[in-house]
Amino acid sequence: MPDPRRPFSPGPNREEANMEMQRLNRYHLNISEDDNEARRQQQSRESVFYATKTTKDVRPEQLLPYRTESIREQYRYLCHIVTHIYMAIKSLDLKSNISISVGDLDRARAELMRGVGEGDGQERGENEEKQGLDAEGERFETLMHTESEAEEDDQEEDSSDSFYESDLESEDEDASVFASTPVSKVDKQSASVISLKYWTKELKNLLTIGVAVPGRLCVSLIKVFYAVVLSRGQSVDIGFYTEVVVALMREKDVLRELGLRLDWRPIYQDLSGGLVGPNESGHVADELRMKRLVRFSLAVSSFFDPGSIGQVVELILARYSSQTISPSFVQMAVLLPVVFKRPVSGTMDTPVYEAGDIRHYLPVLFSCWATQQSSREIGSLVSVVANIAQQALAEGSRHPELVHLGKYGIFTRQQFAMLLNLLAVSCRSPADEKQSKYLKLLVDIAVHSLTARFVHSESGVLDLLRTFIGSITTLVHPSNSGVWSTGLSRVVKRLATAYHRRLLQERVDKTLVARYADDYSGLPLQYRLSDELTAAYIDMLLPVIMLGVQSKAPGQRRRYIASLQTLCFISPHRVLDTVLLDIYSSFGSVNSTHRINVILREVTALARYMVQLPIYRVHVPRLLSMLVPGIDSNDPDKTILTIGLVKLVCLVVPFADLSAGRGDGGALALDFTARHVRYLEGEFYGGEKNKSEKSEKEKNKNEEKSEKREEKNEEKNHTDSPPPSFPYSPEEELNALKSASSAFPEFARQFCRSCFKYLEYSPDVESDDGVETRASVLIPQAFDALVESIDDSLFQIVADEFFAYVSTHVKHPVAVIFSNIAELLVRRDPAALLHKLYGYLLRQIRREIAVGAGVSRGQHVLNKDASLVWYLKLLCGVCLGAGGHLVPLLGDLLQLLTKDTVNLRGEASYSVSMLANSVFTAVSCVRPLERRLISPDWLEKHGGHVTEACWGAFQFDPYRFDASNLQFRWYPAVGCRNRSFGGWLRQGHRFQHPQHRHASKRRGKGQQTALGHCRSTQPSRQYPRRLRCRNLHSFRPLL
Repeated sequence: MPDPRRPFSPGPNREEANMEMQRLNRYHLNISEDDNEARRQQQSRESVFYATKTTKDVRPEQLLPYRTESIREQYRYLCHIVTHIYMAIKSLDLKSNISISVGDLDRARAELMRGVGEGDGQERGENEEKQGLDAEGERFETLMHTESEAEEDDQEEDSSDSFYESDLESEDEDASVFASTPVSKVDKQSASVISLKYWTKELKNLLTIGVAVPGRLCVSLIKVFYAVVLSRGQSVDIGFYTEVVVALMREKDVLRELGLRLDWRPIYQDLSGGLVGPNESGHVADELRMKRLVRFSLAVSSFFDPGSIGQVVELILARYSSQTISPSFVQMAVLLPVVFKRPVSGTMDTPVYEAGDIRHYLPVLFSCWATQQSSREIGSLVSVVANIAQQALAEGSRHPELVHLGKYGIFTRQQFAMLLNLLAVSCRSPADEKQSKYLKLLVDIAVHSLTARFVHSESGVLDLLRTFIGSITTLVHPSNSGVWSTGLSRVVKRLATAYHRRLLQERVDKTLVARYADDYSGLPLQYRLSDELTAAYIDMLLPVIMLGVQSKAPGQRRRYIASLQTLCFISPHRVLDTVLLDIYSSFGSVNSTHRINVILREVTALARYMVQLPIYRVHVPRLLSMLVPGIDSNDPDKTILTIGLVKLVCLVVPFADLSAGRGDGGALALDFTARHVRYLEGEFYGGEKNKSEKSEKEKNKNEEKSEKREEKNEEKNHTDSPPPSFPYSPEEELNALKSASSAFPEFARQFCRSCFKYLEYSPDVESDDGVETRASVLIPQAFDALVESIDDSLFQIVADEFFAYVSTHVKHPVAVIFSNIAELLVRRDPAALLHKLYGYLLRQIRREIAVGAGVSRGQHVLNKDASLVWYLKLLCGVCLGAGGHLVPLLGDLLQLLTKDTVNLRGEASYSVSMLANSVFTAVSCVRPLERRLISPDWLEKHGGHVTEACWGAFQFDPYRFDASNLQFRWYPAVGCRNRSFGGWLRQGHRFQHPQHRHASKRRGKGQQTALGHCRSTQPSRQYPRRLRCRNLHSFRPLL
């Protein structure tokens, strides 16, 4: 019996099955039915299905409560796509200007078969005419390519992103003189149109979801799209096909092993069409097409012939003149293959390379760079130099004998001095998008030139960078802001992120590295980033970053905060010591609003590192207690920052009393943190006096010992150790942590009361969009994180605080916010809270209806109707979080929805519609039942109690990918067991309260409905907590 959940058409007949099997074998897609065996074949070099070298840490599809399509089913659809791409290519109609259907192809085949079997061919043709074209198209997934879709495709081409900016970016490509004829309207009878772009979109969708295409098929498809892009006479969407080719080239190592090589000459001919000599004349180039062709060339240049460097440089420089500077630089950027070979002569410090080595042409590139003034394409030339510096590290990791890094990396002293001089000059000018790319390239070159061997060299890379940072320190100061401030913030951030990226790429463990990033782990130790170099680099950047975080410009401040977070990942102790002093000193002085907001941002950025480090994690509960009073209706900006801090801490800290009720409320923790702060103050203020005197002596001694250290140095982890002289023992620190955790119950009460107090003065969240409302909308998100991170005793405190408030207050303007919180609480423990809240709210609703509430029409809620609206919306949240526990109560809900509320009007009637929607969602949607921060598996193995090992939520621990940690309980959508409600549920799409339509019309065009706000204010909870925690704290986005 065919599987009804197959991703495409029903089971084929015998003829179609044979044809499908032939195509699967032809394209090497006839893979095993078993997914595990299929993945093994995809990673085996001897297999025809060899597609990838990488393995995934976790497969989310295996965690779902239902079966997804198998790899073989994906390959079957891939075969279907490739077949249609082949037919579209053979038609030579790349723009889909001509309507070609499957029926047209079958009739053409019948015509060819007439000579072999006249009778059979004629009979087939007669049958086709009777059945029509629609029946023929049922065998394939087809495209109805209408005139509107043709216009939409043209708009997609015009809006595609480009690598280079151009004044013609907004012009229509089809309006150019080289455009093809416009797409004609396809008749509706031709439902099965063979369209190259349509089936290429389907291929792109498969690549987007991570389908590993066999390498041999990838090679063939890349060559096909390479020819499509370079075809002339038809205006194809080069930007779209570039994205597809980039997706196909994800596994570059696999493609190189399979021998993929592309000819650079066709691209050179296209790019050089408008590149003429000073005494020659040429035709007008289509600048929009050239712009997209440059981006495509940049994507495929790594597969050009490695031996073509000399020929490419000769052809480009032959036409190089003052009139062709810009196109020449572009051609260098996209056509030069990066190849490294052994030096032919010279010394270790000044090697000489042959003409087939890309480093042989560095003097030429720097000469062109130095002799030309500012050009709009100067970034193209700089990108070539930056790419050479980056690939030198990757090649040195694979073949150490080919790459030698001197005092300035692969550059000479004059070249590197010129580079830093340009960086110092350029970062002071106003930074637009193009200038920012230029600055980032210069920073990348500098960071890729750092080596452990020359960390203490006078006038070395680090020494020159230190001089550069010293020159911009006064410009970074908040009191000296100007047009240069934005550019400087981008430079400082790039200095931090580029160093962090290289540091991760040098590690053997690739857990935190992007899947397709370059690997530098094979570099010799003398060329890598040592701990000593890292410490000096952080000491250089940290002071200027601490100045920058005080900036009042939001964009600049965010970049400095991101830089601080990046440095904290590299060397947490060194950064946290500095930041803690800044935090506590701010509380000891006159507190300005700006100062407290800066502290909140700093703690939010660094809390995820603090909670997993001894000593520093004891500070977190104290800082929370000091900062939670920032939830204040008089300062919504500070409220937003405070809620964000609490949310982040809840995502990495399980809120549980580690002292098992025997704590002192935080007294021991207060004494421990106070002693630590006094120690840091003594080290900081006492160390500054002797720092300048000792620095010169230590520098000289380190220079004498550097050569001996190179041979004896062993690879170390890029982490530093806490200050060894701080007087503490592990037992003392653990007792202080337990003391700090004993203050969590009081924190939970304080946080709930502060949030509820803020919501009392919040405007209507359904009609207002100010900063106060944005703060209100963030409160349910913080409660979402809090509820899933607290233990049962703290959860009871939060639930009691919530029930005490909603039973004594009526705040209908923010009823949606409280409805979201009610859903979170009931979802956590429906057995205990559902009947308590449901029974109370149902009694109150019926009591309000009995006294005549809810019968007034109008947009505004009257005082006599406010309580009814309040209770109805709270009941919506209670029902939405109940899930399967709501089934026994469906009879009462049916009575309430169909009989008790039939006379309601105005906002009350709209709330009833919300309640019906909540009931439908609760009993019919698949959702995870368990979303706790710490998995039940871990608690079961450790006696059911949270310990100090859980602090940090295993964000950098391999346990987060363990199969036992990723087992979740799900609520499956089951059939309704209540007959009366089941019949109403089956007709639920026709349910509409008498006043629902009027309530919807009362809201303005730009206002969200209450139901819309109910869903928008809820945080995304489709994935369990532990998966969300893992995604939040992955460093892969940085790469």
